[in-house]
Amino acid sequence: MNRTMICENCVCCSKPIRAGHPFINCNKCDSVLHKRCKTNENIVTFRDKAYCSNCIDNYDILRYNPFHQAPHFANNDLLDEEPHDYIESLGTVSKILENCQTFSVTQF
Repeated sequence: MNRTMICENCVCCSKPIRAGHPFINCNKCDSVLHKRCKTNENIVTFRDKAYCSNCIDNYDILRYNPFHQAPHFANNDLLDEEPHDYIESLGTVSKILENCQTFSVTQF
């Protein structure tokens, strides 16, 4: 019985990633690489997600969004509870910032 196991190849070293090998996935394009092949140049962690350098360069992933996580007012003595409308509006602003696009003068 001849069985061949289908496995992914590392995008850095082109060697197969076998079962049990620690690996890292890009959250955008699903490219895979060995954990030992990871460097700060080929994988960037942003908001607890890993992205390959190709996706960072092509998809404008690194965005400034100060409202990514809503603030919690639990430790604030001035407020009895979190203002629901305020938190909801911050979520709306965060979505707008995440989805905004850059246009050139001719595209606009």
